Parts: sequence; C-alpha cells; structure tokens
Amino acid sequence: MSKTPSELLKSWIFRQLSDDAAEWFRDRLSKLESDPEKQSFDITFGMVPRKLGKDDLQLNADDLLLPKPPDRDGTHLNGALILLLVY
Repeated sequence: MSKTPSELLKSWIFRQLSDDAAEWFRDRLSKLESDPEKQSFDITFGMVPRKLGKDDLQLNADDLLLPKPPDRDGTHLNGALILLLVY
C-alpha cells in the first residue's frame, strides 16, 4: 500500500527527529487539527526552526526509488516540516 504525501513526509521527518522534538511536533500537529486557527498555525510555523532545527532532510535512494541518493539540492528538514504544516 502506498503512503499519502502527508504520511510520506511524516515518515521522513520523524525518523530524523530526537524524541523530544518528535513529541513537540506531534503535539503541535494535534493542536492544529483541533484548532486550525491562523494564530495556532503562525505559532507552530515560527517555532519549527527553533524547536526542530534547520538540518538537511536525510533521504536515501529507497526513499525516492532512485538508483542512487539524490544530489544535494538544498532540501532541508525545515522545508519538509513546513510543507507538512501547510499540506
């Protein structure tokens, strides 16, 4: 069974986060589901780089079904987190 884009992003993101960071992000995602108001989104959006860092998103060939890992193209964990929030 294939994953939805949201599930795929979550799997890539959560495997890279520390336990504390993952707990914080799960909590924020849950709060956004129950309170999708702009203020909740703005707070989460602004806190992502502070709480979760700005590391590169670590993808491998299996993640993208490529014969080799992708070249560095500036994809960052922070960018994936933001995509997940707005998706």
